[in-house]
Amino acid sequence: MQILRAVAAVVVVWAHGIDISLIGGSEKPLLAYGNLANFGAFGVDLFFVLSGYIITLSSERNDRNWFQFATDRFIRIAPIFYILSLPWIIRAMLTTDHSWRPFMPTFFFWPIIDEKFVEPFLSVGWTLSFEVLFYAAMTAAIVFRPWGGRPAVLVVAFFLAAISARSMFDSAVFDFLGNPIIIEFLFGIGISMLMRVTGPSRRLAVGASTLVVTAIVCQLIFGFGDISEAQLIQNGDLSLKRAIIWGLPAAGIVYATLLFGNPSSQGLLRRFLAFLGDASYSIYLVHLLVLAVFKVLQARGFVSGDSLIILSILCSLAAGSLSYLFIEKPTIDYLKRLLREPRYDGVRLPKDMSLS
Repeated sequence: MQILRAVAAVVVVWAHGIDISLIGGSEKPLLAYGNLANFGAFGVDLFFVLSGYIITLSSERNDRNWFQFATDRFIRIAPIFYILSLPWIIRAMLTTDHSWRPFMPTFFFWPIIDEKFVEPFLSVGWTLSFEVLFYAAMTAAIVFRPWGGRPAVLVVAFFLAAISARSMFDSAVFDFLGNPIIIEFLFGIGISMLMRVTGPSRRLAVGASTLVVTAIVCQLIFGFGDISEAQLIQNGDLSLKRAIIWGLPAAGIVYATLLFGNPSSQGLLRRFLAFLGDASYSIYLVHLLVLAVFKVLQARGFVSGDSLIILSILCSLAAGSLSYLFIEKPTIDYLKRLLREPRYDGVRLPKDMSLS
């Protein structure tokens, strides 16, 4: 799974690197040939399906209650997002026409203000509003677990109801709560249930892989419309189409990977890719800073085309890895120690009063 997270991060950087390479009407690079130009946005869909699968497994752990689950999720995504948003907040505050609106999605992950979807200061964080919405629904569902409730089933029921309600109410709030892009998280839930039935299976893995490859090749040949455009997903206009065209192949990739099972050996390359998977969140958040530098370099004629795209990917991987090692991981470890080893007047409390 971690390797898939690395792949998802890389293709998102690839898509945004292409955007920078095309500024000013530059000649289209080879890596942006045909329908490749926007296909890297598919990484977001892969992230969503993976999140649906992983969070479902996490919700079934009996050693954590709803508060511990929510705390772990907050620690995992919020602090590093706040830290890496600071350069963009400072940049915005230095402009004369800055707005307070992005503070809400930046710090509270709620994107609807005055009946409009508002992106956070760090624009790629728009996806986190949907992540947190999914986390919140799962947290609420975990409350019912002691009475025999299945959190994943309750979450599926809630979002299907929200998606249905969206068609009945003309409101941006319902456009968000019932945005069909949430279906991609539900695909992850479905995969977790399927794996209980099938288990690892090479035959099924080959079949699923064949379908996924066929779907992706067809998209690269015939196109996929405007589903890569974030604003058309934020308002829900093309969310259902994207959940089908990109969400299903993303689910197929995750399912096929699980069907193949864990490899018996762990080589150096696999360990490196797994590390990039660990660092994928930092890579996703920090790569726009890297691309801002490359934007300046391109404007001054230092780098362009395919070389810009490749260098932007490599530098984003390096910057994201450093962010993971020296900012994200230490911050998470510190907050976990702080919350799981509570003290009162300098005395450590008994372990059964901590968060683990």
